[in-house]
Amino acid sequence: DIVNTLRFEDLQDVVLVGHSYGGMVITGVADRAPERLARLVYFDAAYPGPGQNATGGFAQGTGDVLDELAGGAGDDSWKLPPLPLAAYGVTEPDDVAWIGDRRVPHAMPTLQEALRPARTEPPAVPRVYVRCLRREGLVTVFGVDPLQPMFDRAVADGLTIATIDAGHDAMVTAPDQVARALLTAAGHV
Repeated sequence: DIVNTLRFEDLQDVVLVGHSYGGMVITGVADRAPERLARLVYFDAAYPGPGQNATGGFAQGTGDVLDELAGGAGDDSWKLPPLPLAAYGVTEPDDVAWIGDRRVPHAMPTLQEALRPARTEPPAVPRVYVRCLRREGLVTVFGVDPLQPMFDRAVADGLTIATIDAGHDAMVTAPDQVARALLTAAGHV
């Protein structure tokens, strides 16, 4: 859908931001339409290697916890219910109330499906990784920081790194910090 939007709307020099699982999505888009992109911003996101799925890139044990949360092998096992808001660093009553019923399950197969790159080499699109520093909520749920291996890979790959002093859902808890970080990552500050 995103690739088609870029093409059908004839969009150029797009800064594409992916949060959390959205890192998988922007990686796939960059593989298929790099000529339309100015930059990729991985916002506390999955940063997969070629042919890797999200659960395969997460810290060891994360996939098992996700399977358990999804309920194992029942009819609804394809649905991952929303994680507790505290896992994302959302604890303030007003934020919790605002999010309320806006949260929906995530389809487990999207986490388990590997990216199949169309190119043999990653596209030369500049990439930035914005890391949320408050990891304790995710560690409480998973026993580890699920995104640590992907962040480590981003560092090893030489991505520009920026940080925000907030939990995983910083766009809810620290929107001004997120706006500044994204403007900077996009090259507008």
